[in-house]
Amino acid sequence: MALPDAVVIFDGKLCCCWANPAAETLLGSSLARLTGRGCAEVFGDGHWIGTLVERCNSATGQSSARGSGSLEGDPKAEQVAQSVNASVASLPPPDDATVLVLHETAASKALESTAHEKSRMAEMDRLVASIGHELNNPLSGIRGAAQLVKDQAAGDERVEGYCDIILRQVDRMGELSKILMELEAPVPKPRATNIHRVLNQVIELQEVALSGRQLTIERLFDPSLPDVLGDAEYLQVLFLNLVSNAVSACQPGAGHVTVKTAIDNSFYVANDSGKLRYVKVDVIDDGCGLDEHTLQNMFNPFYSGRKDGHGLGLAITRNIVAAHGGTIRADNRLTGGACFTVHLPVAGNSIDE
Repeated sequence: MALPDAVVIFDGKLCCCWANPAAETLLGSSLARLTGRGCAEVFGDGHWIGTLVERCNSATGQSSARGSGSLEGDPKAEQVAQSVNASVASLPPPDDATVLVLHETAASKALESTAHEKSRMAEMDRLVASIGHELNNPLSGIRGAAQLVKDQAAGDERVEGYCDIILRQVDRMGELSKILMELEAPVPKPRATNIHRVLNQVIELQEVALSGRQLTIERLFDPSLPDVLGDAEYLQVLFLNLVSNAVSACQPGAGHVTVKTAIDNSFYVANDSGKLRYVKVDVIDDGCGLDEHTLQNMFNPFYSGRKDGHGLGLAITRNIVAAHGGTIRADNRLTGGACFTVHLPVAGNSIDE
C-alpha cells in the first residue's frame, strides 16, 4: 500500500533524491523536477520546512525534528494555503540521508471544526426546534377559531376581511414554525448518490423560478466523479439553498452563477487503509461578495443578510452538511462575488494511492 502522506528524501548534500506520488501532488512538482534540487529550491529561501530539514542531518548530530505551519501555494490561486505537520529524521552513515514526512491537516482541521460547531450549535437548534413544535398547537387553534368566525359572519365583509388577515398571518407563522422544526439535526439515509443528478435537478428547479431574468447558471461538472455518500433528498435541500442564495446575490436582471464539481486531491483524511476522499462542489456568483460580519455569522440561526430573509436557510444547510460528515465554507473571490464550497465524502471512500 502506498503511503497517504508526502515523503521526500534528501541526500547528504540536502538535495532531493526521491519523493513519493503524494509528495508530487502536494508540492505540485514531479519527481523528475524535484530530483537534485536543494531545500531552498523546493520550499523557498528561509521556509520553515527547509529549516527543519537543514537542522536534522548527520552533520549537525540532530536526529529528528517536528513542526507545523503553512505550505505556501500559488499566491494567485483562489484557495487557502495548505496546512501541514512536518516530521524530519536523519539516517546515519552509510545512508546519510534525511527523510521528510508531510501530513496535510487542512481536511482534518476543517472536519474537527465542523464537528465542534455541530456540537456547539446542537443545543440552540434543539431549543429553536422545540419552539417551533410548541407554536404548532396554539396556531392550529387560532386558525380554526378564525375560520369558524369567518363562516359564521358570512356576508359581513368587514369581519371576513379581519378573519382573512388572521388566517394569512397564522399560515405565515405556520410556515416559519415548520422551518424552525427543520433545524433539528437531520438524520440522512446515506447511500451512493450521483451528485450531478442532484445538482441538475436543483438547477432545473432554479431556472424555472428565474422569471425571465437575464441570468445564466453554468454547469462545470467533472464527468469522471465517483458517487458521494449521501441522502439525495437532503442534498437537494442543501444545494437548492446555496444556488438560490447565489442567484439572489447577483445584480437585478442579470448575473452569472457557476456550479462546479471536482475531486479535491488536496482535501482528504488519512487513515490506516489509505485516504478518505472528498468531492468538492463550488457554488459561485458574480455579486458584490460578503462583508466580514456576514462571513462570521451567516451560518447562525436567525442571521440574514437580506431584509426579507428569516436567517434559517444557511443554518439548515450547515446541519445537513455536518450530518453527511462534510464541510462547508464561504469565501469572497478575488474577481468579485462569493464562492460557497461544500466537501462531501466519496462513497466507498478509502483508497490506496
